Amino acid sequence: MGSGDNSRSIGKLIIDLTPLLDVVLLILFIVLRSMSVERSELTVQEKNIEERENRLADEIASAEAERDSVASQLKTYENLGQYVNVLNIYSAYRPSDPRYRTVYVLINAEEPAQYELSPDNDKEKWSEIRSYIEENITETGAPIVLSIQSINRDENEKMLYRDEIAIKEIYEELIFDTKITTYEEENADE
Repeated sequence: MGSGDNSRSIGKLIIDLTPLLDVVLLILFIVLRSMSVERSELTVQEKNIEERENRLADEIASAEAERDSVASQLKTYENLGQYVNVLNIYSAYRPSDPRYRTVYVLINAEEPAQYELSPDNDKEKWSEIRSYIEENITETGAPIVLSIQSINRDENEKMLYRDEIAIKEIYEELIFDTKITTYEEENADE
């Protein structure tokens, strides 16, 4: 009874541990599987982060290139004032009452001058605009480049025709009052 009972109890113990080992192996497989899923999710997140970093690096490079381009254009524009006078005139009117308008005059990228036009002061303000342009166009004899634009919000609303005509008249007066030197005249003295 002594030694036979002992071998039966060991065999019974081995049989009883088998389901426990099955449970432990199942838990181990579940843990390994969850770690594998987490690892793949982390890999995907890491790839997404790398893609974002690459995209941001490209955007930064693009922004820096654009900044350099704008800086270069600005230097060119600043130097352009030596060779040409740039005259920008922007006009806006109130769609509810087009008799009241605002005109901005910008010469060679300086601070714009603003004029409020109404039926009461229309002629006086156009005279002031002409005087302002004459005073601020440099005396270099450089050609005048004119840009006329409407700044009304609605794309279908253009500059008022009467304002466009007034601006063109001022421009033509300036052109004809300015001495125009041709290449042949400059080289005639040599």
